[in-house]
Amino acid sequence: MCQTVSAPQWAAITPRDKRFSRPEPLVAGYVLTDFLEGGEEDCSPVIQTLLNRLHQAGGGALYIPAGDYTCRTPIRVPIGVTILGDWERPSGRSTIGGTVLCWRGPALSAAFDTPFISLSHSSCIRGVTFWYPTQTVANPTPYPAAVRTAHWATAREITFINTWVGVEQLLGDSPSMYDIYGTALSVGIYDERVSDIMRLERTCFSPDFWLCSGRFTEKESDLRAYLLAHATGVIFKRTDWSYYTDSAVDGYHTGVVFDAGNCYGQGYNVTVKNCRFGVISRFTHGNGQALTNWRIEHCACGVYIPADAAFSAVLFQDTVIDADRPLLIEHNAKTSLIDCTVTRGDIAAADGMLLLMNNRLPATDIALTGGASLVAVGNEGLTERNVSTADAATLCFDPAPADIATFRASEKQAAAAAVQTRAPAERTVYTPAALGVTLDNRGTQDVTAALNACLESVGITGGTLYLPAGHYRLESTVYIPRGVQLRGAADLCQMAYNTATVLDIAHTARGVVLRENSGLCALTVCHPLQTAAHLRENGAPLPHDFAVYAKDAADVYVQNVSFLNAYNGILLDGCDRHYADGVGGTFLQRGIVVQNSADGIVRDVQLNYQPLVRGHEWPNDLLLKGEENARARKRFFQQMQEKSEIFVFDAVRDEMVFGCFTYLGGRSLVFSGDTTTATVIGFGGDYVSTAVDIRGGERIQLVNAQSTAFVYTSYTDTPINDVYDVRLRDTFRGVAEMVNFSPRQLPVAVFLVEGGTLRVTNLNVACGIPHNDTPIEKAVFARVTGAGSITICGMLQYSPNLTAEDISAINGGFCGSRAFITAKNMMRSTERFGE
Repeated sequence: MCQTVSAPQWAAITPRDKRFSRPEPLVAGYVLTDFLEGGEEDCSPVIQTLLNRLHQAGGGALYIPAGDYTCRTPIRVPIGVTILGDWERPSGRSTIGGTVLCWRGPALSAAFDTPFISLSHSSCIRGVTFWYPTQTVANPTPYPAAVRTAHWATAREITFINTWVGVEQLLGDSPSMYDIYGTALSVGIYDERVSDIMRLERTCFSPDFWLCSGRFTEKESDLRAYLLAHATGVIFKRTDWSYYTDSAVDGYHTGVVFDAGNCYGQGYNVTVKNCRFGVISRFTHGNGQALTNWRIEHCACGVYIPADAAFSAVLFQDTVIDADRPLLIEHNAKTSLIDCTVTRGDIAAADGMLLLMNNRLPATDIALTGGASLVAVGNEGLTERNVSTADAATLCFDPAPADIATFRASEKQAAAAAVQTRAPAERTVYTPAALGVTLDNRGTQDVTAALNACLESVGITGGTLYLPAGHYRLESTVYIPRGVQLRGAADLCQMAYNTATVLDIAHTARGVVLRENSGLCALTVCHPLQTAAHLRENGAPLPHDFAVYAKDAADVYVQNVSFLNAYNGILLDGCDRHYADGVGGTFLQRGIVVQNSADGIVRDVQLNYQPLVRGHEWPNDLLLKGEENARARKRFFQQMQEKSEIFVFDAVRDEMVFGCFTYLGGRSLVFSGDTTTATVIGFGGDYVSTAVDIRGGERIQLVNAQSTAFVYTSYTDTPINDVYDVRLRDTFRGVAEMVNFSPRQLPVAVFLVEGGTLRVTNLNVACGIPHNDTPIEKAVFARVTGAGSITICGMLQYSPNLTAEDISAINGGFCGSRAFITAKNMMRSTERFGE
């Protein structure tokens, strides 16, 4: 190292090559090349030293400019720290440059299995390419994984030229991975024991990335043959509520595997092509995998459920399968295809439940053997003569098309679902020090006036004000002027951790007010007086105004902002084209509230009380551990499940809600206002009293939704009786459509329809199984009252307590469902799937 490491000198990053420029402003504390003497045989020690120094400073980024850097020893990224390089999205047709970390260390062995890069809690690696110069196709080396993630860590903008395993997650909560591309000789992304929740967005694995990298020296045919024989794109094992979107696998043995590990989640807009197996499903949770808008093309087998599978539930909607054998089912599985196209090949099922509804199935034959059961409704090109049955197989056939709810994203909706970057038009980045202002970052002094003065100065021309890591105490409101961004040091989608940039907001103040075209990014919001002691002494959380607020301010944005313990979170009123992305944390009363707005986007938001258990990180642990706090703990859970409302949309038009999740809450997803229209893609509500609560609206669409509505009686003082997966109130007059919906656990009713019209297509019911001490002995499937109506088209069921009487008792229509009742009593099974 050529010089002593002093305190970080925060400065904006400007890559020398414009190819690596990014739309958003980026700030780093150190630049690696300032500390290299040149010709290092191992850059890892210098990188590690700088990362550790950033951690000591509270967090921030180390910038590694474009170039090749040899590394021989593993690197650990500490909490709150980011490795930031120069990166250009690879096309698979051009050479790969930018920041390249070249591994020349040992291979995987019993004595060495440490990954190249290990991420810590709330850390990030971004904009880096991995290359293994000694890796060959002829004699491949099983190197350790290039990246191993951790709790709330982020890997983004990564290219793997020729890794053995790209990214692995072995244990932890909520890793985020997006813009991951490359060639992996064994597994691209491997996920095991991941809870609440995992995100994979814009990932692609293909031989083309190594072939066209400018670093491939062997035979192209050898690489393609090796991957087709040995490699897997993505493996999901124990993954709770995984979200897998806008991704692809090309030229591998297997595209996607749902493996033995109790996985469940949602997949949207995924392409798997030129593989031997498109999808293999060995084991899923009862909620299963809800898969919409998939393309499985030019594969030997499209979807395979092998004989050694444990339990599998896979729901396809708007999917194309082009394979020699589109479906091969050898085990007791639940599989459905609705509004899909099978271009060729024959289907074989030796066991399980197969539901086919309103598909295009030209020249397809179906063979049922063993205990397989098929319900086929309204399939174009399929006649009963195309279906052969044997043994105990069951066939229910109806050629008439069903009136189903379908979903195909419009161009506008598809664009809204994609990750966006909002940033000021003016690219200049300021720090308080550069403006001649000293801000206390220890949380001991009120800095509101000084911070507002800095923001006003930046507002003269527009740009970004960067707050280095630390705690900033705010006793009154902060105002972000038009065209200004207030940015902190943790630019990643995380749950709140006591690191990087933290705004400590007084409960008497409205926190941050956004003006038109302004934004808040990359920091954490904390309310220091929202403590366990207050809850214990007062029996309720400390009320306060919204932490982030905007009124009649178009184009405002909140990105990668975490809330530790907010009573009220974000209120956007009259804010057209608003954008909220990467928000995480806990809201005790109201979470994200949007009203009187149009064309807004709320995406990749996770609200979860888990950070409150991190007592070693936060002194005010609201989970209230220990017997002495048992009553206060009950008050906390009672408050959350009775009174909290997490996502609230009132009088909005064309709202897009994408990939959002709640763990612990009252009403998780709320719609109101007679003219409200919204599309929800990928939604999860876990441990909530009501997952979807529709009070008003014109048209609400939900695609790939999963819910777990239930209450722990041991966690509450008094019973909570309003427990529903979906509730349409008597004030609702519109239409709500749900496609690929999986409710689970034990609510009072799966559906309570008091008004409006509910249309459900491709329903996977996993309710009626007692969970811990829930007092309800039996789930009521649906209750319809007043002017409400419900129609269900296509239903798979795995619920020991749900009977035919529950279905027939409701006032509504069924298509492709009642046949299961007569065939196998809704295909009920005594096999218990994992909790």
